[in-house]
Amino acid sequence: AVITLLHPILGDRVGLFLKKQKEKTKPSPSPKQTNKKDPKIETIANENTVASLLQAFSCFSCRVNSSTKLSSETKQHLRHVEKDVLIPKKMREKARERCSEQIQDFTKCCQDSGVLMVIKCRKENSALKECLTAYYTDPAFYEECKMEYLKEREEFRRTGIPAKKRLQKLPTSM
Repeated sequence: AVITLLHPILGDRVGLFLKKQKEKTKPSPSPKQTNKKDPKIETIANENTVASLLQAFSCFSCRVNSSTKLSSETKQHLRHVEKDVLIPKKMREKARERCSEQIQDFTKCCQDSGVLMVIKCRKENSALKECLTAYYTDPAFYEECKMEYLKEREEFRRTGIPAKKRLQKLPTSM
């Protein structure tokens, strides 16, 4: 009995693997032998094939299952790039929005001062740095940005559409 398994990603490759394994385990026929098959040998060959198949693809199927079925732990888990790059980027964007008054004051001072802005705009620059640093070091602000990022990531995983494209207006029909 040939066992055929269809893996959702590998498709028919599993069937080819089984055929090759069966060919390897077949005893070479001697001229005296007829086409009689010993059921014990065939059963052992099938068990060995299934065992080797499961061993070969067990690691792969674990990776597939873990990526397709997300548990609550996986939904909250953050990769290093998310912790170190993406969430701080979101924090910078939101902090710039919240410190917009200081940014406008500093920009206006720099435009008015010209070359001497380094000396003349120290007060505005320190106010801007103080405002931004207060947000960057606030753990509650970090958690707020983290939760917002997790919501966006979950929405992307569900729909496959990035947040930037989702926010764009859909074209109206004529």
